[in-house]
Amino acid sequence: MWHLLTFLSLPNWLLAVIVLLAAIVVTYIFRLFSPRMRHGREGERKVRQLLDGMANKANIPLHDLLLPTAGGHTTQIDHLLISQRGIFVIETKSHYGTITGDPQNRNWRQQATTYTQDFYNPLMQNASHIRHLRNLLRRLPAEWFISVVVFTDAESLKISRGGDGVVVLLSDLSDKLKQYPRIIERKQLSEIAGTVRKANFRNPLKRIKHVFHAQRTAKQSNNNK
Repeated sequence: MWHLLTFLSLPNWLLAVIVLLAAIVVTYIFRLFSPRMRHGREGERKVRQLLDGMANKANIPLHDLLLPTAGGHTTQIDHLLISQRGIFVIETKSHYGTITGDPQNRNWRQQATTYTQDFYNPLMQNASHIRHLRNLLRRLPAEWFISVVVFTDAESLKISRGGDGVVVLLSDLSDKLKQYPRIIERKQLSEIAGTVRKANFRNPLKRIKHVFHAQRTAKQSNNNK
């Protein structure tokens, strides 16, 4: 009872801030455990497991990175494989069915037996991630950064050729990564990984803020179509 009275005696503005923060946290937790989010996290878990199986002195996998942008916001990268063959920036998608798209088009299409939807071109999404990552690792050559989009649950891909980056099914990911020639000296890998780890935000509130900013930006983008 005493704690409740103490809480109610706080200034109105402070009570409003506390209530707002509590509402944001509850909403975030609710969305985090929604079926769609759980399915997405399962796809990321599959890719994480594959990349961790490749880990050695020549391959350093990092996951779920939240990095700063030049504009004072953050960008979230699903997976990063820092390898002698390149710095692979990997965006994971758990869409099922057949995926159709063109690297130059803003929207791609997911087609399943009873379900069809358009979604934002993940190569364009990943290009933004790479731009911010290159700003963090600005001394490294642009050709070292390789965009990879992996669909963990799709049955087939019908993606037009052209553009930067590669789009693969999960079953083809390992072989595709191994096709690239070695371009980075092994001794540089740990330094690159250390820079990324140091910049990675682990603060839960920072991550919640990122989710809401990303959702607000996506909503504004849809309204401006």
